[in-house]
Amino acid sequence: MAGKSYKKNIIYNSVYRCVVVIMPLITSPYLTRVLGAEKLGIYSSANAFATYFVIFTLLGVNDYGNRTIAQVRGDRDRLSDHFWQIYYLQFFLTFLLLAVYLISISVHRKHFNIQLILAIYVLSSVFEINWFAFGLEEFKLTSIRSIITRIGIVICIFLFVRKPTDLWKYTLIITGGNLISLIIILPLITRYTDFRKPNFRKIVSHIRPNIILFLPIIATSVYQYLSKIMLDSWSTEAEVGFYQNAENIVILPSFITTAIETVLMPYASNLVAKGDNDEALFRSTLKYTSIMSIAMAFGMFAIAGDFIPWYLGSGFERSATLVMLMAPIVFFNSFSTVMRYQYIIPHEMDTANLIAMFSGAGADILLNFILIPRFGAAGAAIATVAAYLVILLIQAFVISRRMEFFSAVRSFLPSVLFGIVMVFCVRFISGFSLNIILKIGIELIVGAAVFLVCTFVWLLKTGDPVFANLFTDLKRKLKG
Repeated sequence: MAGKSYKKNIIYNSVYRCVVVIMPLITSPYLTRVLGAEKLGIYSSANAFATYFVIFTLLGVNDYGNRTIAQVRGDRDRLSDHFWQIYYLQFFLTFLLLAVYLISISVHRKHFNIQLILAIYVLSSVFEINWFAFGLEEFKLTSIRSIITRIGIVICIFLFVRKPTDLWKYTLIITGGNLISLIIILPLITRYTDFRKPNFRKIVSHIRPNIILFLPIIATSVYQYLSKIMLDSWSTEAEVGFYQNAENIVILPSFITTAIETVLMPYASNLVAKGDNDEALFRSTLKYTSIMSIAMAFGMFAIAGDFIPWYLGSGFERSATLVMLMAPIVFFNSFSTVMRYQYIIPHEMDTANLIAMFSGAGADILLNFILIPRFGAAGAAIATVAAYLVILLIQAFVISRRMEFFSAVRSFLPSVLFGIVMVFCVRFISGFSLNIILKIGIELIVGAAVFLVCTFVWLLKTGDPVFANLFTDLKRKLKG
């Protein structure tokens, strides 16, 4: 397993993440027209409530389990011990939290039918062993499985969700598809581990490190899920729907960064465990993911005014404004993700990670209290952007104390200027009276061309080593 190619794993996981990106792009325009903003808002707030229970069932196992399995994967006995100890903790918590969830929705009873179906989502946590697969660097199986199930989900949505009253069908399709995708991967357990009986003392030993990595997840959930619950309480369900659709579009690029970091985190953890230097890998990943995310953030801001109303349909113009407000999240989240998964977690800087995440959560809650009652979804959007920025700044400060960090930052700063130039070019085209599809197509082509040409010339002039090697290889292939 140590010999697995992280480059191939990035390809496998990137293909899967591309499917994750494409599927909502296909279904969102259909769902906004069939279900409408109010029904989508109901699902969003109910799902956010259920997600909190899922978060507690998993604690910090996705990061802790991934890192732990990556560190012991060469020893079957130790691998078996650690897997079953961590999994038993997850198993017990799932059924405990499922009971609490069912009691809560019975008392609360707002959108009870939808919340009852989402109990399947909470239950599915018992089969969630992606952390085990990722620690083993088994990305091929998980990627193929997820691609197939997501295609099935999309087909079922188009076949069975036909009117606003079909919200329960949509919820069942999403939760059922998620459950099936998790069950498919279970054979990995018998392939790589030997069964171990529960040992209470050993299970308990995993609680503290799990909770340390769990606390940042709770903090992150504030601006991922609590914002929607607060918005539902202090505004309207339609506002939740506008916010959710804008957020769905803004977070799409983050799947690309996540695909890379999900693969490189166990790889980096393994390097650190062996005492190898992973700083060069960190700098390279930070530079190229930052350039990519800056392009996507500025591009999203530039075309939102024309693209979103056409894409989501009449009545969703407010989502366009929200996308423009939230566009910086694309870069902030990408930058922060690289720092967290490429440096902070592999180096077990868990306290620093905790401080950053809770600072962001605190900023988000405070700004939500101030802004949502007055500005609705726009207030929630501003609060979320601020939360991501606070996290990024604290993580950058912490890392800068252990390595020459800001030289890595300077390596991609010219991309910001290229992004600004791209926005001016796209907005200039937006002023012309053209067919909307033609206009959006021209905006995309011109925007991408401007940024790529500027970046190409800059990397070539500065003699970037990675780009120079790629350029040399390309010239050699063209000649030969």
